Amino acid sequence: MRSREEDSPRMRGGNTRNRFVYTPRDASSVQKRATQSGGSYDTFFDSRFTKYTAEGGFNCIRILPPTWEGAEHFGFDYFLHSNVGPDNSQYLCLEKMADLAEIKGVEGGRCPVCEERRRLEREGEVEEANQMKVARRVGVWVIDRNNERDGPKFYDMSWTMDKDIASLQINKRTGEAILIDDPEEGFDFEFQREGKGLNTRYIGKQIARQSSPISDDARQQDSWLEFITEHPIPDVLNVFEYEYIAKVFAGRPPPAEPEEDREPAPRPVARPQARQRPTSRDEEPREEPTSRPRVRPSRPAPVEEEEEEEDIEAETDAVNGHDPEPDPVPRTSRERLTAMNERNTRRGQ
Repeated sequence: MRSREEDSPRMRGGNTRNRFVYTPRDASSVQKRATQSGGSYDTFFDSRFTKYTAEGGFNCIRILPPTWEGAEHFGFDYFLHSNVGPDNSQYLCLEKMADLAEIKGVEGGRCPVCEERRRLEREGEVEEANQMKVARRVGVWVIDRNNERDGPKFYDMSWTMDKDIASLQINKRTGEAILIDDPEEGFDFEFQREGKGLNTRYIGKQIARQSSPISDDARQQDSWLEFITEHPIPDVLNVFEYEYIAKVFAGRPPPAEPEEDREPAPRPVARPQARQRPTSRDEEPREEPTSRPRVRPSRPAPVEEEEEEEDIEAETDAVNGHDPEPDPVPRTSRERLTAMNERNTRRGQ
């Protein structure tokens, strides 16, 4: 009878050190596994981290300082394509985020969504092209005063919200800047959220009257600051390859791999906090451009309903420091999306 060791390819020859050949993997394959999503929906930031969503009613957050090299603002600007493909995935624009893509080892400069938008513009399909506008967003780490035990959260902030906060930071009398993200002498930011969906409004935006440290507990504050230092905003953003986005955009996403257990992102130690605010409900502003496939699928890609209703802030991309004109095209209905997909399918046949 042959022993188990004799059947094993590692044990043949009697010298495991000489017979076993280990094949190393490059960093990109490890990064791909680290940023994978549990389902078919792709997101632009590492889903291991907690995302902040404003609640209905009163909100109070503490914006944390930037921790990436060369930062001139507490927020990191990025350009985002939303509702791409049948699963409404989100991807950073490879054209506008070419520098970040290069840092992460992904070829930038060409974006399949932007290319399709330009093609539609050339063919006179302005309405469809306008729905693919890239959205300028601002990523910041914040502490939700309503849920301080959660620690730092990633806030995908609209550029209009960022602009409003910046305007409040300027002392109208002296012209000096109020540094609200100072760890020891900064200020909380408060606002009210009203309505849902397209009727959402953010009112009562103001900086707290009195300065305060990030946390009354010095050890807790040090833990939070250490956390955001180890995870600067650019590091938690996902950049996908051109070919991958193009396949999803065409309504043909790559097969999903089996979901496996994965370790959650490291979290700072939570400590009881003295400050508490009433809790309410979440929001998350998100652009909803309708994706048109670069390579037409064999049949129209279905348009899925979102699991949770999200708030949309009307915004288009701002380039070279100029605020763009508001997008005059209203959100398309499910019937219009279906008709457009059918028309595109017939054109591709």
